[in-house]
Amino acid sequence: MPNTWADGSEVSTGTINVMAATSGFGVSASSLFNYFRDAPNPSVSLSPSSGGAGTVVIVNGEGYPGNTGVNIYLGTFDGSVGSGDPFLYGTTRTIDSGAFSTVINMPAVWPDGSTVSSDQLVVWARTDDSKVQASSIFSYRGSASPTTPTVTPTATDLP
Repeated sequence: MPNTWADGSEVSTGTINVMAATSGFGVSASSLFNYFRDAPNPSVSLSPSSGGAGTVVIVNGEGYPGNTGVNIYLGTFDGSVGSGDPFLYGTTRTIDSGAFSTVINMPAVWPDGSTVSSDQLVVWARTDDSKVQASSIFSYRGSASPTTPTVTPTATDLP
């Protein structure tokens, strides 16, 4: 794709309609495609990247278009949960640089009521228009058990 149109004006990021036609336009066909002047290179990281139900996960993303809405989805590799679609677990917005940070809680059950039983879940971060997306894997370990410290009394001499 060239950086400029035939008239010299800049081709900007957006949806472009490409048409092929016979002379006189007796027969034509067209299609839309998304053009990015600077191709996005999105990535997503999770912290922590493993845990169970109740685990609070920070989802960080970068390489997205700036000032854009991003939806966070959670699902399985085989897409067999519920209707087969991933479930929406959060929304956020990128800053000018295309980065975002948001928090989700790992569920014990899916929104349809079925138990989360997969040992690996996919966390997707997609722009509102689904044109830019990236994902990361979360290792799911059943229920997260809060750790309770064991207190061992120690004899102390008092003055």
